[in-house]
Amino acid sequence: MGRLYTFMGGPHGPWSITSITPVTGNSLPPAARMSLLEEASDAAPEAAWSLRGIVSNERYTTRPEKDELVRSQSGLGRPEATLAALIPIRKSAAWW
Repeated sequence: MGRLYTFMGGPHGPWSITSITPVTGNSLPPAARMSLLEEASDAAPEAAWSLRGIVSNERYTTRPEKDELVRSQSGLGRPEATLAALIPIRKSAAWW
């Protein structure tokens, strides 16, 4: 799995979106489905929104915690994976 990702909300994708709830700031536009591209990509023309990001190094875990996470994690796309939460965070100067 790569390090660059694009999540796209729109009419197509393997995941259905059941709710979008902003905590602070503006909400994402409504979308029925979500897809994930394992690369930074421009959004498809029909996408209501796209979120681009990168997997960064884990800074807030110890080595034993990281090892336990790796042992217990499973990849996306598993038949038993029926629910998920996407929590986008923009790390602005105010966030830091």
